[in-house]
Amino acid sequence: MPVRNLSWSLAIVFLHGVVGAQHFDLRTYSLEDGLPGATVNAFCEDGDGYLWIATDNGVARTDGLDLRSITGETGKLGEITAIHCDSVGGI
Repeated sequence: MPVRNLSWSLAIVFLHGVVGAQHFDLRTYSLEDGLPGATVNAFCEDGDGYLWIATDNGVARTDGLDLRSITGETGKLGEITAIHCDSVGGI
């Protein structure tokens, strides 16, 4: 009898984990999608929900649907090794 109770307890815990789990979409971005570089060095999410991606050849921003490469006055920004989103929305 105790083994049966343990089985039900484990099933309830498992179902609770499945029901309470969050669903996330997985997206893959590549150079063909507009990612400025093939190597991602860092990323952060700003207060508006944009994901900022630092690569070996510049920075990109996405809202999960559209990817936009950020360029400087002379074109690509070069290698970006770190990126930080602060608490007031700055990058």
